[in-house]
Order: sequence, then structure tokens, then C-alpha cells
Amino acid sequence: MNCVECGKEIVDETSSFCAYCGNPFDSKKNKSEFLGIATILLIIASTFAATLGIIGLLNYQANVAAYTTNLDYYLSIGVGEAEYMATFLGFLLFGIINVIAFIPGMIGGFLSLLKKRFRFSLISSIIVLCSSLATFIIIWYYGYGYADIVLMSEIPMLVFSFLSIFLINKSKKDFV
Repeated sequence: MNCVECGKEIVDETSSFCAYCGNPFDSKKNKSEFLGIATILLIIASTFAATLGIIGLLNYQANVAAYTTNLDYYLSIGVGEAEYMATFLGFLLFGIINVIAFIPGMIGGFLSLLKKRFRFSLISSIIVLCSSLATFIIIWYYGYGYADIVLMSEIPMLVFSFLSIFLINKSKKDFV
């Protein structure tokens, strides 16, 4: 390795400055670029989880309000409250799952930014990944018609959380 300031060869590569000109440099190989990318991906995936969670909870709330507003109509056609609410239970489920996944996802992202708690950061990435898979399964099970709109935000969440798992695991040595 050569000094960027004077161009002379640095003999002691464990040193943090050039022996000839005194120019400081980082003698350690910089592996934290993977960790920085993993942190950003985990925080973005967690933000997608929060957004999907809020969408799910708002849709559930809107459907409950629609039922109570038009209660006479639904009862006249033979649709009871339990039957109607079961149709929209999926919104509540994936809303709660994603809001809950957001919390450890963000905490794990910030802890990996500080290079602390490797296992928690890795587990929080896995939680966000599982919440995106659970959302996909719930949407498929309930057969919601606009699943493509939700999938447009769920697919990046799935990819980002998977990549963050891979990159956090790859940069395990960077954690304190």
C-alpha cells in the first residue's frame, strides 16, 4: 500500500499514519459499506411495513364504518355483522402484523447503524421479511381485488428485507 500524499510505500500496514509525511489514513479494510447498505435497506423495508400496516388498519376501519352506516341495508339482504366483518378481517390482520414488524425493524436498523446487537438486527430483518410474507398470504387467502396495488409496496419490502438479512450476516465482524 502506498501513501496517497507522498506516494511512498507504507511498510507498517497496521499504522494509522504515514511514517514519511505523517499523513493519517485508515489502515483497516472498510467492510462497513455492506452494513451501511443493510441498515438503509432494513429501515426502508420497515417503513414499507408501517405504510402497509396503516393501509390495512385504515381499510378495516373504513369497512367497519361502512357497515355501521348502512346497517339496515346489510341486515335486509341477510348479511350479518360477523359475516361482513369476516370479509375484512384480513385488513386488520396484516395491518397489525406490519405495524408490529415496523417497531423491531426500525430498532434493528438503528442498532446496526451503531454497529451493535448483531443478533437483534438480524432477527428484526427476519421479522420484517416474515411480515411481508404474511401480508402476501393474507391478501391471497382473502382474495382482495386490489392486491396488485399492495404488492407494489410489498415486493420491495420483501426484497429489501431479504437483502438486509444477507448483508447484515455478511458484515457480522463489523458489530461490536
